[in-house]
Amino acid sequence: MWLLNRYRAVLFILPAWLACVAAARGASDDLVKAANKEATLLLYGGATLQHMTLLIENFNRVHPGIKVNYLRKSGSSLFELIVRELRAKTYNADAYVPLHIDQAMYLAERKLLTRHLSPERSAYPEQAKDRDGYWTTLYQTGHVYAYNTRQVNPKDAPRSYDDLLQPRLKGKIIMDEGEEFWYAAVLEILGKEKGQSFMRALAQQQPVFQGSKTLMMQLLCASEVALAFPVNFNQANDAKKRGCPSDFVVIEPQTQPPPFVIAMAQNAPHPAAAKLFIDFLLAKEPQRFMQENIFRQSARLDVEPSGDLVRLKGVRVWKSDWNAIFKERTAYSDGFKKTFTHASR
Repeated sequence: MWLLNRYRAVLFILPAWLACVAAARGASDDLVKAANKEATLLLYGGATLQHMTLLIENFNRVHPGIKVNYLRKSGSSLFELIVRELRAKTYNADAYVPLHIDQAMYLAERKLLTRHLSPERSAYPEQAKDRDGYWTTLYQTGHVYAYNTRQVNPKDAPRSYDDLLQPRLKGKIIMDEGEEFWYAAVLEILGKEKGQSFMRALAQQQPVFQGSKTLMMQLLCASEVALAFPVNFNQANDAKKRGCPSDFVVIEPQTQPPPFVIAMAQNAPHPAAAKLFIDFLLAKEPQRFMQENIFRQSARLDVEPSGDLVRLKGVRVWKSDWNAIFKERTAYSDGFKKTFTHASR
């Protein structure tokens, strides 16, 4: 049985490995030679160890001579570490994988990243990368509206923003208390005046607020609420696969939280390995591997949703202007809190 399972695992991995070998042929011989000479790479990032292990193993199937180490910190602690080390002129990291886009913007504006114009960047739309080559979107995810199938019939699941205002949903909605980005995107979509009117009406639905999307989904699965939003596709999809009595819908155009990006660290100790790793992860086949194994969407123009993400194939996506949103982030945050203050009491 053990040999059979190992054989099945090899059959599963082999197609992805061969595809990634083909993708890796685009790397120049000089870059590969220099990276192998460095033989090591240190990544700082906020992704889970499980997900980064998959991506690193995929890289090492093609470049086994490079030992990749990963230092993970969650939330703001990662950014605090990066800034603290840069101020002290301590250069340990080779690349940041992944990094919040606003953090990358902050570092790029201060020239605290290394420019790397990866040849793969041509396959990414303008809003998925910066102009100067400091960062490129590694992955993104989309907002969905999860509902409890014991409380909401699939045919009655909301398909528009007006559907969220149905009287039967009053007191049965749970929302993320820190979603100023969703708030901003909806105002962009509906227009400021109509969007604010919608938000005030939504507040009258008396939603419950939670600071963790994980807890939101747990309460939904326990039938404590009927509808949870905005949650990310992977969270809603994972819950359904685990047997949660739930499903989800998309309100088009789909809003997205800020993407996660990949960037080369300032004064990277192993620059060739860093460039090779960045180029590899941004390539077409590794991006498809990422979609099918950690369920994050690729921003590449030539990669369609695959794996579980096929449910999002053909869905129209709203292209948020992240530069504009981040400049007004405080105003959006204040507007969100002000609108829903009475609902959270």
